Amino acid sequence: MLRFMAVGSTLVFLSGYWDDMKTLNPAIRLTFHIVAAGLFLLFLPVSLVHIPVCLLWITGMTNAFNLIDGANGLCLMMFIVASSVFAACGFPFFFLPVASLAAGVLLWNFPRAKTFLGDGGTTLLGYLYSSLCLYSLTPFLEDVHVFELPFFLLMAGGIPAADTLFAIMRRLAMRKSPFSPDRGHIHHRLLDRGWSPVLTVMILSVAQLLVVAGGVAFFGRFLV
Repeated sequence: MLRFMAVGSTLVFLSGYWDDMKTLNPAIRLTFHIVAAGLFLLFLPVSLVHIPVCLLWITGMTNAFNLIDGANGLCLMMFIVASSVFAACGFPFFFLPVASLAAGVLLWNFPRAKTFLGDGGTTLLGYLYSSLCLYSLTPFLEDVHVFELPFFLLMAGGIPAADTLFAIMRRLAMRKSPFSPDRGHIHHRLLDRGWSPVLTVMILSVAQLLVVAGGVAFFGRFLV
């Protein structure tokens, strides 16, 4: 299973790197993400009724971590906080190592950026986090009702998931493409109100902790 996750991670990273070096059509990049998610789910032992939600979750989170990358350290902190919550709640084997790796990169990206993640790095974080979540929770997913799973995954996605969902709804309401850029993301709104980048990252990190922990608490009844 981890081999297919590794192949998917490679596809996601290379498509992001391609976009960093030379602008890639958003539809083509999304296709790479869907293929990477589908490849992983093809060999994940989950119910067929859960596959569409899981496919949307991985693809959405892959892009959500890219969209939240609007301040130094923000994307990395979203990943570290969410991974740490899952590590503390009984899944340290995978989440603790990846959180530690991200923390090492954070030293070079926050508060002053000496290096940047780029689309390759941000989408890779989103893909790894979402895939590891499903991989860790697979034994318990059969007990989750198909209508409950999206709510749990939305909370597990935390601030990046909510921000991306609202961004898509906002752009569609304005009759714009969901891929069109704007300054309506939550971090942009806080920065435009005069909040410092450091304070913005800290506040959103606390919010990420509360939302993801709430999602795990909601899902907790299936883990016993």
